Amino acid sequence: FVSPAFNLNNTTGASVDSGSVLPYLIGRSSHGNVTASATTDALGIAHGTLNYTVNTVGNSVAIWAQGDGIDRVSNGPRRVTDAQTLVYPGIAPATISAFPNPIRGDTTTSVTVCVSDALGIALRGVQIGFAFTLPSGTGSVDGTAGSGFLTHLTGVNGCATGSVVTAGLPVTTTGGNSGQIVFTGAGATSMPIDIIVQLAALQASPSAVSVTCKGSQTTSISILATGPDGSALPGVVIGAACTATGGTLTPNPTTATTDATGNAVFSVIAAGFIGAAPPYGSGQCVFTATGDTTRSVTVPFRGSTPPSPIPPCV
Repeated sequence: FVSPAFNLNNTTGASVDSGSVLPYLIGRSSHGNVTASATTDALGIAHGTLNYTVNTVGNSVAIWAQGDGIDRVSNGPRRVTDAQTLVYPGIAPATISAFPNPIRGDTTTSVTVCVSDALGIALRGVQIGFAFTLPSGTGSVDGTAGSGFLTHLTGVNGCATGSVVTAGLPVTTTGGNSGQIVFTGAGATSMPIDIIVQLAALQASPSAVSVTCKGSQTTSISILATGPDGSALPGVVIGAACTATGGTLTPNPTTATTDATGNAVFSVIAAGFIGAAPPYGSGQCVFTATGDTTRSVTVPFRGSTPPSPIPPCV
């Protein structure tokens, strides 16, 4: 505590009367130096020069100023002071980069963001912001959805790593992307990172069908769309086309979209496959989806020797 009461403390953007409470900072200069003294100009402003090496960019630094004047109330001497904490700044403009690019979607992956100044010096302690652009689905970084900031500031190497989680994105078409994410920091914006949802395979269940009855046999076929890591892909559009000899195969519907579990269900009607005697009908249904690549799965239908008498289809 000091007496008389200390000067008003402008630490919040407005003068605050802390009475006799004295804010203080204890330390010593270890990386740089500043102009020892200067005289205020006609506007009451004094200018100083802060000197430091490139190796100290991003280090914390405290700068204080002290001035002597006349107290307007008592007309006696009055000494005032103030302190400011900041970091040794780099040279504008800053640059920011993020990698890898692209990243896989509908999964969890890590992205590293690095910031440097115009001389290529890594900038530590920078807060990194992010924002998604998604046609559908959701995206988050370090648990914050849509847009926000990475949990960690940039380290001594000027980089910070965030955990990117996306879900429900559409499959990427050839030459496109399933969404993008950009990062910002120190007044700079990264190139957009493309989010890619690859279609690796289609799996059919059942993988083959035997027709064992006379008339029309209806079989439910589930098609699962998966990504490179085996994860299920929702929102994939799958088409069905069937051909047959000695009978007919009719898919319903002819186009379906995978649900949240990555599955699309089709009903296939096999008619005329079983007669009084062999040979029996045969055919196949091909289920196809197009994304960054075209994938398909074929389900064969075969007429087999039924028990005697031949049972009707129910």
